[in-house]
Order: sequence, then structure tokens, then C-alpha cells
Amino acid sequence: MPDKIYARLTRENYEILAGGISGEIEKNYQSFLDSMEEPWPFHILAPETSDGVLRLRWEPSWMFQEGEVSYSVELSSDFMFREYLRNETVTGAEELTVDMLPAGKYFLRVRSGTPQGAFQDAYEYYIAESGSIVSGTLCFYVLEDGTIAVSEYEEGD
Repeated sequence: MPDKIYARLTRENYEILAGGISGEIEKNYQSFLDSMEEPWPFHILAPETSDGVLRLRWEPSWMFQEGEVSYSVELSSDFMFREYLRNETVTGAEELTVDMLPAGKYFLRVRSGTPQGAFQDAYEYYIAESGSIVSGTLCFYVLEDGTIAVSEYEEGD
């Protein structure tokens, strides 16, 4: 009660749904346990400039299991990453320093990973004009005065 009276199901369908709850709980619990073996999602932070250098930064990606998290860091002037300005693996830090870039639009993609091969993309994403989503990617602009602008939500070319 009161589901048996007010549910918009037949008694037979109600029994099927009720009988499946324990299996759903077990499945979700197993997904939770599996997530403990992977790096957790993180955010890419707004790049910073000082003294002619650009600091590309991101939050740490936490691991509940012991092990070191490394980061694949890709910097490009096109969202498809056809040509890299930088493509490096960073371990033991959540930043990469590069020479200041000329004014323009840039894309930073960061993915965390473990030695066992588990990985996680950053939360950020870029939506191309075609509607395709580029996961784990932050779009930012270097302005003529050398300052950085980051859009919360970017839909572009």
C-alpha cells in the first residue's frame, strides 16, 4: 500500500518491477565499486599569464585506490587537435607552463590516467558548429593585450 492501489500498473507488472529492484541495487553498487578504480572527473581551470608564460592548469583527479595519476595535456589552435602546439604527459602536478601564445583562439584538452590504463576526461567540453561535442576540452582566447578570456559555454566553428 498505497502503490498497489494507485500505481498505473497491472498487478503482474507491479510484481515484475518490484522483483527487479534488488538486481538494480546490486548493479548500481557494482558500478560504484568499479568507479573507485578509475580517476574521478575534474575541471580544467582558466589559463593564467605572467612574465611571458602561460600556465595551463586543472584540478587534481582523485583516485581512491593507491596509484599515481598522470595527465595527458594537449594544446591546439583547432578543436579537432589536428596539429598540436603541445602534447605532453604530466605526472605529479596539475599544470603545464608554456611560452605565451599569440592572440587567437585555443583549445586545451586534459585527460587523467592510471598506469593500469583507466582514464577520465575533464568535465569541460566544446560544441562545434556541426553539433559535435569535443569532450574534456576548454576553449580559451588570448587577447591582443595578452589577457585570457574563457567562455563558460562555447559553441563555435
